[in-house]
Parts: sequence; C-alpha cells; structure tokens
Amino acid sequence: MKKLLIASCLLIYLSGFSQKNKPERAQNSPLQFGLKAGGNYSGTIFSATNQYYDVNYKFGYYGGLIFKIDLPKSMSLQPEILYNEKGDRLKELQDEDVTARFNFVFLSMPIMFQYQINPKFYVEVGPEISYLLSVKLKFKKNTYDDEDLTELYSPLDAGLGFGIGYSLSPKISEGARYTYGFIPGANEEAYFERSGVKPYKFTHSNAQLGINYFF
Repeated sequence: MKKLLIASCLLIYLSGFSQKNKPERAQNSPLQFGLKAGGNYSGTIFSATNQYYDVNYKFGYYGGLIFKIDLPKSMSLQPEILYNEKGDRLKELQDEDVTARFNFVFLSMPIMFQYQINPKFYVEVGPEISYLLSVKLKFKKNTYDDEDLTELYSPLDAGLGFGIGYSLSPKISEGARYTYGFIPGANEEAYFERSGVKPYKFTHSNAQLGINYFF
C-alpha cells in the first residue's frame, strides 16, 4: 500500500512537470476563430485620366469571421470571410455641384500569412479574392435603387494585401492593412452594350483599420 501511494505521487508529480514544460503553443489550441470589424478608406486607380469626373477615396466599413492557424517558427495563417464595402466619390468636372458615390459591396476572402515579430507586434501579407455582391450609384439628392449596375462590373476581384498589427491582449488585437487589386473593375462588354462607350479601366485600392477579437 505504501509503495502504491509513493508511485501515485510520483506519477502526479511527473505529469505536472510535463504539462508545465510544454511549449506555449502546444498548451493552446492550434486553431482559433473570432470576429473582426472596422473601417475602409477605398478608391479606384484608373489606367488613364478620367476626363469627366474628379475621383476621390471614400469611407466604408467591413466585418466578418476570422480563423487563425498556428504554424512553426512564430508564423500563423489567418483566413477571413468579410462583408467588405469599397468604392469612391465622384465630382463632375463641368458641374461641381453634381457629386455621387459608387458603393461596391464585396464578399472578400483574404488569406494572410502572419509573422510574430515579438509578443505584441506582427506583420502580414497574403492574397485576397472578392466576389461582387452589388453596385449602387448614389447621387447627392437621389439614389438609383431601381437601376442595377452590378452587371456592368467584374464579378471577381483579386489583390495582394499587407499590413501590421498590435496585440492588446491574448484575445484582442488591432490591425492596419492595405490591399491593391489586380483585376480590372469594369465588365467592358456589358458596359459597352448598355452605354455605347468603352469604360475607363480601373482597379480597386483599399486601406483598412480595425479590431480583431478571438473567442
């Protein structure tokens, strides 16, 4: 009985010692999920000067789900599924009283590779694929809700994002990211068929600032 008690105490001690000396990543789940939300500052980059409108960046917002997978050597992979509002502000050059907003709503799926510089700061880079949900043109006094502009623009967008983040706590972090699109935004065939003119070629540009929360 005495030997059994000593053996039991030894096993408990060894078990505790083993758990205490496990790497931090092994003690935590290698997969985390959470939510993120924040603001966009987006615009369009034209391949040529727009002769009709002065084009400027506009504010929007984003939000959605995030997943984080731990990798070796301070690396991690963070796929995301986001509701993403982009677009730009327009001002007619011949009549400055005519202003409008283009609202592009995307379902975006970034896949970011992150490197933890130290316990607080990380950097990230990765591709982003987006599916166009809707396009609305809103003038200063009227909204053309009855006019669907979605078919005039490319249903897919792809770009490269890079950014930096700061961990406020084990569950909360803040991040800034810039994404540059590669796919031309206009559907040239549909645009010409509807308006009789060729569209200006442009790509999307977007800067984000927001908060991440992991459960």
